[in-house]
Amino acid sequence: MKTYFSYFKCPVTKQMRCPVNAFAKGADVRIEENPLAVTGLRFFGQLSASISHEIKNVLAIINENAGLMEDLALMGEKGVPVSPDRLVRIAGSIAGQVQRADAIVRNWNRFAHSIDRMSEEVDLLETTRFVSTLTSRLVSMKNIIIEVAAPSDNPIILHTSLYFIENIIWKCIETALSIPLENNTLTIVLEKKDGKPRIGFSGFLSDGIEPMSLLSSEMDRSLLAVLNANVEIETDNRSFVLIF
Repeated sequence: MKTYFSYFKCPVTKQMRCPVNAFAKGADVRIEENPLAVTGLRFFGQLSASISHEIKNVLAIINENAGLMEDLALMGEKGVPVSPDRLVRIAGSIAGQVQRADAIVRNWNRFAHSIDRMSEEVDLLETTRFVSTLTSRLVSMKNIIIEVAAPSDNPIILHTSLYFIENIIWKCIETALSIPLENNTLTIVLEKKDGKPRIGFSGFLSDGIEPMSLLSSEMDRSLLAVLNANVEIETDNRSFVLIF
């Protein structure tokens, strides 16, 4: 029995297969030959690596504060006066970092569970905001600010794969980070136009978008195909839109 990672047409059965942990007897398909499997795994690995770095930063701060408290304890043993306020501040700093780590792990857990169901109702605004939060470290490393907005209060719902939606939103953000932006700000706007959900990415300098740079790889095309989506450059050439 061969392990089969895909959400594309099986060369043996000619049927659509689910993204992960599906098994097909006699299907000898290498993961690296399946663009959708590769982009899905890379996405998970990229975000997991970034999140683990965030957790390491939190642990480093906690460790530094623990060392400081140990130094103060040694000073107290030697009869050196130790300010209670200073101890309170250190304890508060540690508590704050614990809360920060808890938020990071809860988001990581939520992200990991996004692969649980192959199809579900996905709130595009909520998911876009979540991806923006989840990737904040990667974005801030580029000195970029992301602003997410929706003109309407009505939720935009798609019945699709949450994991692949998160993946394509990140791919669009990642692409946007490589294009010169005005004021280092990427604006993401969600709306419905002609009955179709749209996620617009704007704020680019004039003529800054190269058409060939927009999700043109085989992996990107596979991801767009499984979501029945496409990407278009707006007429002002200063924004592009993901259309479902």
